[in-house]
Amino acid sequence: MKKAAPSTIDRRITGVTVTARRHGTEVPKQATKAAREALKPMKLDPARTVRGRGKAIAATPRT
Repeated sequence: MKKAAPSTIDRRITGVTVTARRHGTEVPKQATKAAREALKPMKLDPARTVRGRGKAIAATPRT
């Protein structure tokens, strides 16, 4: 199983925080800050920072 890239995890943290706030739950800034601090070592892991799909192939129309 491939592990999620740090940028994906960061977006998920943001998404959960925003959704919780929209539903009236108070999310302490300290909680999101702690989550991002825990994410920092993962940003240094080369296996996690590699792009998953790579460059897209150019689309060429049939003639």
